[in-house]
Amino acid sequence: VRMTDAAGRCVVCQSCATTRCSRCRRVFYCSAEHQQQHWPQHKPDCLPQDSCAAPPAHAAMKAPSSWMRGVDAAKRHEWLVDCYRMRIDDDYCWGSRFHGLYDPQATRVSILEDFALFCKLAIARGAVCAKEWDWDATLAVASRLLNTPFEKWDAKEKYGGENVFSVLTGKPSLRVTAEQIYGTASTASVPKGDELLMRVTREVGEAFAPVREDKGCQKLDGPLFEAQLADVGGAAAWTALLATLNQHTTPETPTVD
Repeated sequence: VRMTDAAGRCVVCQSCATTRCSRCRRVFYCSAEHQQQHWPQHKPDCLPQDSCAAPPAHAAMKAPSSWMRGVDAAKRHEWLVDCYRMRIDDDYCWGSRFHGLYDPQATRVSILEDFALFCKLAIARGAVCAKEWDWDATLAVASRLLNTPFEKWDAKEKYGGENVFSVLTGKPSLRVTAEQIYGTASTASVPKGDELLMRVTREVGEAFAPVREDKGCQKLDGPLFEAQLADVGGAAAWTALLATLNQHTTPETPTVD
């Protein structure tokens, strides 16, 4: 759902609504629950517009790092990893984009590359500060979780809830933070002209390209890895993470929420 200055009628209950679909911007909803309820009917007609490339307004209302104020320091590393895990599940369910664990051709290296892109974007967008963030702690958590699917119901059980509208009351949202990091919502088209996203994607891709097809890869070394991974824990720490990941197996199909 995208916040908007215009008003309309919720397509589900006909009540007054000031939010609309972030992908096509044609259909209004009074709540996230009604958007989710209507999605099966709306999906075939939901055509993206170029204007959807911008992050949803609720994602722009808070600084990208504001999520940390609502998460205990001891839980922040796991929360950030779960932010990534929930986003790749959302992309699988809502955006039909398969990456990370959900890529049918995923390997340990490709999962690592996808997570490295997320971590680099988190720094570039200002969701975390590279100099202050403990990447060793984050990668230690990732070693336990990256091979396991994580969806909205898992977030509800783990954190007591997950709602994009929670940011309006000062509470953190995994989905909103992911939107700020990637620059778009799962239901929106891939942003056009996002130079930062294109640059970071290119740089991470160039570093991983030499080992992308090596299913037996045991070490991430060389000048490109040293340069690209320096601000997210270093090549040695990512090599240690690589060693902990088991060969990928396709997860069970999650429930679309």
